[in-house]
Amino acid sequence: DLFLMPTLLADTNLFLWVDLEDASPEDTRKLLEGVFHFHPLSVEDCINVSPSPKVETYEPKEDDRFNPYLFMVIHAVDYSRKDGAFATSELNFFLGKNFLVTYHTVPLRSIAVIEERCLRSPVHVARAPDRVAHALLDSLVDNYKPALEELSMEIADLETEVLEHPDPATLQQILKVKKEVLHLIQIIGPQREVLQRFARGEFKLIRAHLVPYYRDVYDGLFHIGELAHGYMDSLSGILQIYLNMSANRTSEIVKVSRRSRWAPTAAAPSAGPRQRSSGRTGRAMLASGSKLLDSAAAADHGRLVLHPRGEGRFHRRASGKGRSARSRRHTWPRRIGLCRDAVGAERRWHG
Repeated sequence: DLFLMPTLLADTNLFLWVDLEDASPEDTRKLLEGVFHFHPLSVEDCINVSPSPKVETYEPKEDDRFNPYLFMVIHAVDYSRKDGAFATSELNFFLGKNFLVTYHTVPLRSIAVIEERCLRSPVHVARAPDRVAHALLDSLVDNYKPALEELSMEIADLETEVLEHPDPATLQQILKVKKEVLHLIQIIGPQREVLQRFARGEFKLIRAHLVPYYRDVYDGLFHIGELAHGYMDSLSGILQIYLNMSANRTSEIVKVSRRSRWAPTAAAPSAGPRQRSSGRTGRAMLASGSKLLDSAAAADHGRLVLHPRGEGRFHRRASGKGRSARSRRHTWPRRIGLCRDAVGAERRWHG
């Protein structure tokens, strides 16, 4: 087959599609460099894993043996609810005027579907490389839809789980699905930019009458990107609901804990009327006495006497050297609530 390929490539009336699936690096280099004479940089990008989609145009120089071609990297996506993750598969294109080379390491549904269509109806699909490339891209975008449907069902189940049985495992699942949706957005973004260049008709190898078909593929991928952003917003809302419900549940637990802590005090037997009266009287007596002591200290080191009847009499010495000076006497009729049967005896405070 390798010996016949140069002859087939020389015939411009023929269209050659070569699909490499899980080929070894040696066999891949032998075909890409030995038969098609592709640029070494594009061959390296094909064999190695490319982190993001891209498209590049290669024009031959003086010493180059290859014909003009496009090199494109696209990612196919599949979602598994069992694993809760998106599986991406890289698909590489070498698109020329009369040839198309595809390279992938795992079997792809799009390749199998388009290959069957080409064999069944070669007149409609397998007429030119740009038409087959369009069919492959369209099939890749269509395969996003089952993945998004699985993702939508997963989000609906998470919403129900959060409302009925919120637990830490649900939180972990929300964060996991949100991470996968972010991964999907990161894949779709650069891929949409690649297809937008085809939709604008930037490449000469894409015939003008096929540009609207590529634009339709771009519109489909744009719609998928909008759905992915909507799923991200939905997951953010579900996460907020979970956090609010967790906060409410924690608040209820704190309230119950406080009621439980105060319950024994409320249930303790209360003191008798006389004991409560004595306690209040004693506290009132001490508070009133403290206030009167403060008043005595402010009255220039005077003397304050509290009588059992509850009258406070303040004796202040006159200023001077002799202590026998006539003092002035002030009496307050204010009663301070002393209770004789509570105190038990006469008390005096001297300032």
